[in-house]
Amino acid sequence: MLDIDFWNIFWTIVNLVIFYLFAKKFLFGRILKVMEQRREMISGQFDAAAQKEKEAAALKEKYEGVMQSAGDESARMLQEAKKNADAQYNKIVKSAADEADRMVQDARKSIENERQAALRSVESDIAKIAMTAAEKIVEETNDPQQNKKMYDAFMDEVEQNDTDGD
Repeated sequence: MLDIDFWNIFWTIVNLVIFYLFAKKFLFGRILKVMEQRREMISGQFDAAAQKEKEAAALKEKYEGVMQSAGDESARMLQEAKKNADAQYNKIVKSAADEADRMVQDARKSIENERQAALRSVESDIAKIAMTAAEKIVEETNDPQQNKKMYDAFMDEVEQNDTDGD
C-alpha cells in the first residue's frame, strides 16, 4: 500500500519554501524588471508606430493638397495659355484682314490711277485727232464749192433729224 512519510513531505515543503524565497529574493525581481522593460519597449514601439502613422497621414494630406494645388495651377496655366493663344490668333487674323484690305485699297487706287491715265491719254489722242481733222477742214474750207457741199450735207442731216424726231 501507499506509505506516507511525513518527514519526506515536511522536507519537500521546506525545500520548496526555501526555493521560493530564494527565487523571490534573486530571480523574481529581475524577471519582473525584464518583463516591465519589455512591456515599456513594446508600448514605446506601439506609440512610435502610432506617431509614424499620424505623420504618414499628415504627409499624405499635405501631398494631396500639393497635388490639388498643382492640378489647379496647371489648369489655370493651361487656361491662361489658351486665352493668350486665342488673343494671338485673333490679332494675327485681324492683322491679315487689315493687310488684305489695305492691299485691295491699294489695288483699287492703282487701277483708278491707271484708268485716269488711260482716259487722259485717250482724251489727248482724241484732241490731237480733232485738231488734225480741224486743220484739214480749215484747209479744205478755203474752197467755196467744198463749203457749199458741207453746208448742204449739214442741212440735209438737220432736216433728217427733224423729220425723225417728229
